[in-house]
Amino acid sequence: MQKYKIDWLSFSVKNYDEEPTNTLDENLLELLGYDFADEFNDISGKNFYNRGATLGNYVNIFWNDYTDTKNPVRRNSSATMNVVFTGQGSTDLALRNDNDWFKIFKILTTYEPKIKPKDEAEAKPSVNITRIDIALDDYDELVKFDDIEKKLQKGHYRSSKRSYNIVKTSDQTGQKLGETIYIGNARTASGSRGNTYMRMYDKLAQYLDKNQLVTSDVREYWKKTGKKTWQRYEISISKGYTNSIVEDILKGESIDKIFKTSLRNLIEILTPRGTDTNKNRWYKTKWWEDFLKYDERKDFDLPNRDVMLAETLEWLRVAVLPSLNVLEKIGQERGFDIYDLLRSAKKPNELSKKQSRIIADTRNKSDEKINDYLTKFLLGIKIEKERGGE
Repeated sequence: MQKYKIDWLSFSVKNYDEEPTNTLDENLLELLGYDFADEFNDISGKNFYNRGATLGNYVNIFWNDYTDTKNPVRRNSSATMNVVFTGQGSTDLALRNDNDWFKIFKILTTYEPKIKPKDEAEAKPSVNITRIDIALDDYDELVKFDDIEKKLQKGHYRSSKRSYNIVKTSDQTGQKLGETIYIGNARTASGSRGNTYMRMYDKLAQYLDKNQLVTSDVREYWKKTGKKTWQRYEISISKGYTNSIVEDILKGESIDKIFKTSLRNLIEILTPRGTDTNKNRWYKTKWWEDFLKYDERKDFDLPNRDVMLAETLEWLRVAVLPSLNVLEKIGQERGFDIYDLLRSAKKPNELSKKQSRIIADTRNKSDEKINDYLTKFLLGIKIEKERGGE
């Protein structure tokens, strides 16, 4: 099972008012499915912007307010609004637009602000897409990271990038917790041309390290295959290079073709041909070539992987209540109340982006739907996960 998703999206929006009061563009946000006034909370500005707002820390907006005398706009700041969708934010954006990335990019590339430039001949697209991350999630371990690592260390590869880096993490006993392979460098200076680099990492290890719940569809797939693995291949594209990616999506190219072609441009894994030192004459390694084969019918998958309220309650009923029952009986024998302990226990000060999305999602659910979840939870009835996130 392989799934694709956009895991990061950021863009800036030009304001053409010669004397703007602020550069916030609520109209574009509304076209993308967001109600700025009702959904966002104020945060501090950054990156030369003096104002900011966030939705659960997974959608962040920054702009300049020229009427703010306490925190004046910096001289070198541009008359733009900057919007950042993190991984969770990109999932949220997809859900609000029926997972139609063609629609989303069409909105962004054709958007016309209310105030247009006076010189139409010099007008550029008002929205500048500055970064896109595309992620491929592999639940079959089609390629082993150890095999990639060995090829890189031996120099059995050809790449458009000058460097690679491998980062491994372990616990105090030396038990391996995770591994990330980088092709290229995120900090490479590239000017307006932009940069493309890749990271491959153990997504399952990341989930376990953060004590996050993997959704039922993935758990059921692991049960069927008997193999518990989750590897992520992620390509990050910035500035000028984003244009060709967006153009290909708008032309109807499959994301599988776009991703695998980009991956091939980043790295080809090779097998030496006897004693020949010329890599141009080396063989292309079969297991990597098999991985790079693409299906022109495969597109973005429904963003239903993230756990929401229904599945959180179902997980609580199946995985937690039995343990609580044991602790309750032990407490009765040994003189402590597990529920008092739970209420008094120190909890994390900040919510994760995933947890913030669960709370935000419940605000879109009716009282009847929430009560249905809670009633089924109390009665021990299985809560079915709804398509598209619940």
